[in-house]
Amino acid sequence: MKRYLAIGLALGLAACQSARIRSEVTTFHTLPEQSVKTFRVLPAAGPPLETASYAGLIVQNLEEHGWTPAKGSPEVTVQFSYGIDTGQTRVGSMPIFGQTGGGTTFSSGMITGAGGLATYSGTSYTPATFGVVGAAPYSVTMYTRFLSVTMTDTKSGASVFEGTVRSRGRSSNFARVAPCLIRALFKGFPASSGSTQNVSIPLSECA
Repeated sequence: MKRYLAIGLALGLAACQSARIRSEVTTFHTLPEQSVKTFRVLPAAGPPLETASYAGLIVQNLEEHGWTPAKGSPEVTVQFSYGIDTGQTRVGSMPIFGQTGGGTTFSSGMITGAGGLATYSGTSYTPATFGVVGAAPYSVTMYTRFLSVTMTDTKSGASVFEGTVRSRGRSSNFARVAPCLIRALFKGFPASSGSTQNVSIPLSECA
């Protein structure tokens, strides 16, 4: 029972850890601090409905920073790309902890004395000891997901913002983690040019 409990706790801990999307965000830009622009997000390569969903999330995040979707010609044109690799699998083993000794012991027997034969029985207790009682194999496949956003000044054609977010995790479903990646990219937007930040966001906040 203790072995199964140890395995359950280990799996539960792993599940809790995977409930956060940890990303590395790198940005370069020439935007003034707290700049506000009108913009338009261009369609990306990929399934139309899926890319439209990501474009909508980018619009939403920019609006939260005061930017406005352009009704006419935008000041800034926004383009994005995204992807996920085929994953890398790691195999190994993790220790199983349980009781290694001690506890209650029952004993019985027979003794010979001057009065003849006699039987005895009883219980004794020693403090329980715990340690590694075995190992359980595991196999984990980790996937690398990325999203890049480029902003261009519509009049000059010059790039004014380049941001990339990368994340590694067990989910091979890009759509599931995309909201977290986009939120991570725009956290503190536009951030310091040339900076790299490690951003951790609960998956529940990105649904």
